[in-house]
Amino acid sequence: MTDQEAQTATESSEVENNTSENVPDHGAGRGNEAARYRVKLRETEAERDTLNTKIQRYQWAEVERHLDRIENPEILQRLGHTLDDFLTEDGDVDPVKVATVSGQAADDLGLKAETHGPRMPLEGRAPSSGADTPKDVQQALRKALGIQ
Repeated sequence: MTDQEAQTATESSEVENNTSENVPDHGAGRGNEAARYRVKLRETEAERDTLNTKIQRYQWAEVERHLDRIENPEILQRLGHTLDDFLTEDGDVDPVKVATVSGQAADDLGLKAETHGPRMPLEGRAPSSGADTPKDVQQALRKALGIQ
């Protein structure tokens, strides 16, 4: 359930709450009591749905934190994986399941594994200013300083 759906459910329960409070009492105290319980039930259900939505967002964020070769968990969702594919029996995110499923998905998509850590272009080389020889460097410095 999305936040918008939860908000709609909450608003509809507030409308019902206002309606049940405006019901005339014709000696039917039990009917009003039952209506109040129904309203309370709907409010509690809407609150539960909102909390479940928040928990799922946190769980997906935890899945994303454990992803290796895939940067976005939405890719896994589009491949048909649900949050349940990554949870333990207790409802916690299992990093091993995340690594297994995301690794298999990356292989299926043809994404290459990073084998040697981050790539550093021109690693081990001295930085160059574009000047190839010491004489070129001297000329560049003289020009920059205004010395002829």
